[in-house]
Amino acid sequence: MSNHKHISRQRRMWLKHEQQQQEAALAGALKESSKRHRNFLYVVHELKKEEFNHSLGQQDRRYSELNGFLNDENWVKLKANLLEGLEILTEALEKKCPEWFRDTDYLIALLMVGRYRKAWLTPLEKWRPKAKNDYGRFMELVSYLFLKYEAPRFLYHAFFHPQDYAYLSTFIFLGNGGSMKEVHFAVKLTKRMHYYFLHAPEGLRVTQAVRWAQVCGMGGDYELAHRLAYSPLGYDDQRDEALWEDFVRILIQGGMFNLDKTTELIDYVRASCQQNPGYSLKGRTLQSLLRQSAEWHHQIARVKGLKQLVAWQGMNWPVFEIVEGKEECAIAYKMVELLSNKELHDEGQRMHHCVASYAEDCFLGKTRIFSLRSYQFGAEERLATIEIDVRQRRIVQAKYRYNQKISDKSKALLHEWAARQRLVLSRYL
Repeated sequence: MSNHKHISRQRRMWLKHEQQQQEAALAGALKESSKRHRNFLYVVHELKKEEFNHSLGQQDRRYSELNGFLNDENWVKLKANLLEGLEILTEALEKKCPEWFRDTDYLIALLMVGRYRKAWLTPLEKWRPKAKNDYGRFMELVSYLFLKYEAPRFLYHAFFHPQDYAYLSTFIFLGNGGSMKEVHFAVKLTKRMHYYFLHAPEGLRVTQAVRWAQVCGMGGDYELAHRLAYSPLGYDDQRDEALWEDFVRILIQGGMFNLDKTTELIDYVRASCQQNPGYSLKGRTLQSLLRQSAEWHHQIARVKGLKQLVAWQGMNWPVFEIVEGKEECAIAYKMVELLSNKELHDEGQRMHHCVASYAEDCFLGKTRIFSLRSYQFGAEERLATIEIDVRQRRIVQAKYRYNQKISDKSKALLHEWAARQRLVLSRYL
């Protein structure tokens, strides 16, 4: 313990000054922290400023993520309008639903709610939440502000998915009694398909619901409808919809077949269209398509890939490794991302499937392929090849050798990895 009687007066003055500085710095930090965390309005006001607050960006994830979103080329022109709406919502709702204002996903969804504030039907201040969970409360708020009638439940999710923002006006239109006859998609929907669209399962994106409705409306069963909805045909891409309608009809009329071949058939038809702009499905049957697809995939696996090395940047996700057992009995499970056409080719050779055909989509950033592997006694075993839809962060396929289903152990590991990376798993793997 220090004895101040034996410290010089100058030294005591210096120590006192240093202590005062530390106390002032601590008080300032506490004040700043209190200002930031007392309410979210502070973050909104900082977002309105032109200069980036580096200190706040390091301390508050919400500020840095929202700043990145608002300064994206798609939103920078609407930034002032979006922040004005968010400020109104914050003032009215932060005390009622505080968890929303700690989660960036909800904050971006609220940006979209504020964007359409001219369509609000009732005063925001009078809304009272009843649901116990945050998402239930969000659905209540959206219904209260925008809707006269109940809208399809899957459309509520549009507030959380950028690829569906273009359909928020459709959500509001239908919720106010608008007719499906006045809603237009790239896929032409019949009256029967309108019914299925309005009753599409919760969790589908809008364009996926359109494809799901098309398949069901043409007489396909729900499982085929799900397969095609979660396939590349569920994206809002430009394509010859007349040809793909013929494709859907061929699958439905063909009757029972191995649905695991659906994606392979789509890959084959897409490649055929790229090679021959005049490609047509006229006169083809499901059996002929399956045969031609198998021949094409076999040729791809045998010939493609190693003539020229093509590589792409990885996702840079945290390493996934689980070790079970001890010492010499230990088994290590790892998830390995495949980052070149050579690695895809090698995976396809080892697993006896056609994952090499995904090289172009991986290079373009549409798809990512991972390999689940185990290591024991220095030996490697490949347990599953996994396809991820990058845009939707969805695991769309997971296959063992010869396109067989993966084991229960592999499924458990896949679920664990998906939870860590916040990935959605397709119902049909």
